[in-house]
Amino acid sequence: MPKQSMTPGMIMNQIRSTVRKHGGDESIPSEVEQEKNLDQLSDGNSSYFELMKRINEDIRALSGKVPPNMPIAFQEPRLVSRFRLLGKIIVPIRKFGARLFTKWYVDPISSQQHYLNKEMWSGLNRSIEIITNLTQLETKLINQVYGLNNVITELKDEITRLNNDIRDLRREDEEIMTDIQLLTKKYSHSAFEYSAFSKRFSAPGDAVKQIFTQYLKYIKPEHTVLDIGCGQGYFLELLNESSIKGIGVDSDPRLVSLCIEKGLTAYVEDGHSYLQKQSDESIDSIFLAHVIEHLTLSEKIEFLDLSYKKLKKEGVLILETPNTTSVYVMHNLYYLDPTHEKPLFPEALKHLAEVSGFTVVASYLSGAIIETGKENDYYNYSLVLKK
Repeated sequence: MPKQSMTPGMIMNQIRSTVRKHGGDESIPSEVEQEKNLDQLSDGNSSYFELMKRINEDIRALSGKVPPNMPIAFQEPRLVSRFRLLGKIIVPIRKFGARLFTKWYVDPISSQQHYLNKEMWSGLNRSIEIITNLTQLETKLINQVYGLNNVITELKDEITRLNNDIRDLRREDEEIMTDIQLLTKKYSHSAFEYSAFSKRFSAPGDAVKQIFTQYLKYIKPEHTVLDIGCGQGYFLELLNESSIKGIGVDSDPRLVSLCIEKGLTAYVEDGHSYLQKQSDESIDSIFLAHVIEHLTLSEKIEFLDLSYKKLKKEGVLILETPNTTSVYVMHNLYYLDPTHEKPLFPEALKHLAEVSGFTVVASYLSGAIIETGKENDYYNYSLVLKK
């Protein structure tokens, strides 16, 4: 049968088939995936990847415009007739007439043009095939680079995790070394029983509670107070009587047992270690009565820094320590305790607290000494600080 001319619909179907032929390799990612990989690799910063994207778009457009089969318009025309029966007579006559009139003048030029058309069309399709293959190879390389980029990202994440683990291990090592130092210090004086010493030389419980009453006004009713070096629990008792929650810690098991017998909450632990275990900005108030004078200068600074770190915003730290400006206190009380460190004057202690970041709420001498008969002689130095 005679070959019909291609309608616009047939040409579009041929173009679609051509595009599917060049893009149908299942080993090659879809166009959407290719674009996604290029976008993630370039991150909007590389003109090279932008150029590659434009080339891919141009190749797809060219593949659609140049189908693999040469269009009918470029091929040799065939003579046909619309009359089925007469066509068998008319067509041969037309062919004879066409050959007779075109043999000497048109055929040489037409043959050359037809040959040129075939060669050009074949060259175009071959060029598209080569460029498409190169584009597919480029796409595979891009996906390999994309995969390597993911591996690099995973390695970076792993390095970050390892660095965090190393920091945690260093922190644990520091805590262990601190505990070792504290235990070394504690057991170096293991022959000295502080509970027995305190029982013999400390003031009566009622007198101590009377002195401690002055600090209740600095504590809010809803606060939880950490009493470091709680001893026999005199301040914890005051808190309990005022319906304020208190938690005591002391390194002496005998003193903690006395607190528990009174129904108070107390734990056997070094105050510094207990503070370190608490979350930052988690403590409402800290009470420290006649403890800081047992610390060395570096330990005092470390304790103040740690307390500031653990207290909540607007949290309160209350310190009470012997009045080192009193001759009576120094001769009769301070050097009586063999565990006291080098004396620190009140103004020096206040300076250390301010350096650690605290704001001074109150700084005064308290507990008048009646025995000396002097009007301005006191047992204690009181320092109230706020974060």
